[in-house]
Amino acid sequence: MSVVIGNEEYDWEMFENNCEYKNGYTSTDPQIRWFWEVFHELSLEDKKKFLLFLTGSDRVPIQGMRDIKVSILNKYNKIFM
Repeated sequence: MSVVIGNEEYDWEMFENNCEYKNGYTSTDPQIRWFWEVFHELSLEDKKKFLLFLTGSDRVPIQGMRDIKVSILNKYNKIFM
C-alpha cells in the first residue's frame, strides 16, 4: 500500500518562472532559453520524471508548483576560475 501525497495540477510555466539563476546566468541567456524550450517540448511523463529527479516526487506539493524552488547555476563563471 502506498500513500499518495500532492496533486497532479501541473503548472509548468509557474515552474519555469520560479526558477532562480545564479553565478552569472539570467533567464535571457541562450543556454537557459534552450533548456526551457526543450523542457516544454517534453511529454507529460518525461516532465514528471524530471520533477521526480529534482524533488523525489512526481507530484505537485499541496501548496502548488510555486513551492518548488529550482536553481540553475553557471558552474564555469569566472568567479571559480
